[in-house]
Amino acid sequence: MVLEKFKEVKLGVFHNDCYCSETTAKFPEIFARQTSQVNIYKRAGEKIFYKMAYKLESPDRQYLESYLDYVKKFPTVKSVKIFHKTNSNAYMLADAVSNGLTYNEILKKGIIYSHPVDLYKGYELHSFISTKPKETIKLINELKDTRGEVKILGISDIDENERIFDLTPNQMKVLKVALRSGYYEWPRKATLEEMASSIGLKRRTFQERLRKAENRLFPKLIKNYLPQTEGL
Repeated sequence: MVLEKFKEVKLGVFHNDCYCSETTAKFPEIFARQTSQVNIYKRAGEKIFYKMAYKLESPDRQYLESYLDYVKKFPTVKSVKIFHKTNSNAYMLADAVSNGLTYNEILKKGIIYSHPVDLYKGYELHSFISTKPKETIKLINELKDTRGEVKILGISDIDENERIFDLTPNQMKVLKVALRSGYYEWPRKATLEEMASSIGLKRRTFQERLRKAENRLFPKLIKNYLPQTEGL
């Protein structure tokens, strides 16, 4: 049996007119880790209203407070809630509006993330799995046209013993359906019944495959959830 060759692609995207890029460019010592799914709760024309939570890491309290004050006053940020704060860290939930989300555009392509999105020195750091180099290049060019500056931070092989976190083709298929259907958004955009029906499966079969995929994927994501700042 010939195994598919998987690549992990790491992109740095400076998203024009996005508070994530512009605030972390203004405060380059801030490192932000995405700790929630993107919750798109409203659309009005080209505008997307969404909420997302981050863990912020800062060199000291004063720098952290200055950053938070700047974010709260940023034009596209509607509100900011702080759940926990120490001298150098904070958990932040931001409610903002954007003309487009890089995260959303990547998911629309059916691409699987290998790491949550991080923010550092003005760049959104996106890491995902690719089996089709031409499609990846097309995506990068589209992001350059619509988002702003895009840096390729790295393209590396995935060891065949660790490829796609040992997901089977059936598990990969249901996971892609769940991502495309907005199952991981809040509120959820699709039910298990709807997703199962869309690919001709029974609800229970779909649910079992999805749970097995999640059980393999999520623990490894958490274990390897480290800052990825190479090349910045």
